[in-house]
Amino acid sequence: MPNRTSLIRRLAALRSSYTGETDSSVLPAIAEGTSALSSEERAVVLRALAHNHAARLLGENTLDPVPTRIRNHLLPEATSPAQRDLEAAILFAAGRAHAHLRQRVPGEAGVFRMVRPQPDKLILHLTPAALPVLLLELLPRTAEGQFTGVPGLHAQLHRRHVQLVQNHAPKTSVLIAAVSYRQWLAATAFVQHVTGLPTHTFCSREAEPRPLCDHETTALARHRGEVPPELAALTSSLLRRQAVCAGTTGAQATALGDRTVQVRWTGGHSPALAAALFLLHPVMGLPGDQFLIQPTHHDQVHIHIGQHAEDPGLVLDLSRDTTAERRTTGHDHSAAWAIWAAKLAKASGAGELVGCRPATPRLAAPPQQQAAKAGAAS
Repeated sequence: MPNRTSLIRRLAALRSSYTGETDSSVLPAIAEGTSALSSEERAVVLRALAHNHAARLLGENTLDPVPTRIRNHLLPEATSPAQRDLEAAILFAAGRAHAHLRQRVPGEAGVFRMVRPQPDKLILHLTPAALPVLLLELLPRTAEGQFTGVPGLHAQLHRRHVQLVQNHAPKTSVLIAAVSYRQWLAATAFVQHVTGLPTHTFCSREAEPRPLCDHETTALARHRGEVPPELAALTSSLLRRQAVCAGTTGAQATALGDRTVQVRWTGGHSPALAAALFLLHPVMGLPGDQFLIQPTHHDQVHIHIGQHAEDPGLVLDLSRDTTAERRTTGHDHSAAWAIWAAKLAKASGAGELVGCRPATPRLAAPPQQQAAKAGAAS
């Protein structure tokens, strides 16, 4: 059996191909995960790594499923229904955010740079211009009589990250890492310009929950999440494997009914069939014991996922668009982007937005100290 160090490096490289994580974050996570496995469990992992899982594309499961406990130590799934609901909403919002992002980034960069999955939370690292448009699609508001966003969602600014929390589910936790105060000012100015809402209605530095509006209360009473719990779990798993569509020009996830998630993307080097094979990996792929693949074309694949033979299961529709057409939004946010760029370029000094941290002025030293310093300098 290979030594544990070589197994850690192999698993770290495999996991980072799903999450986009760097060595500094993925190696400690895998080292901790493998340390919790027994020698017998590590042997199970090695057998799965050596197995050619391409047979799953034909519906043949020739290898016993890797136990959930082992998989969760190596690439954890969200543990609570509320956490899965929030992560699903984030992936759906990211797809809509791509259309706004194209107004600013002609090269069509994605929303996520990498994700760092943990059992009780998810840490997101975004591309440079993605924060304002992701917040715009996530934060709850009513526009033209229609409610949009995630009910009860609130963004809290911390020292170097933004935490997304929900009033009705305080234990949910999604962190947007590496957000400076200047980036926060720029992003909230963008959202404020587009929505016309005061910043303190959706962003703050306080942990106190804000009161829900009537539209949010109605939305939460109708359904806890954007999609049914089983579909939310699948969508959460996709977000935790966001790098499957890395290198593409804007993957968009959409719920089709109660049992289907469609993921469409443009560009990239891999057809849908290759993405399906990636997602069916027995160690790092999607959870599930039964898979049935229906390729309609090498750029469109339907994956039926079930937990047992009698389970009607869920459907994941993977589709790569090879045309040159680009999805765009019908709204012109060029003025908001100009405000975002100006705020970003300005030195972060004045706390101009309500609910944000004000700058702390530097007090002048007392005259006695100034005289003492002058004497020391001479």
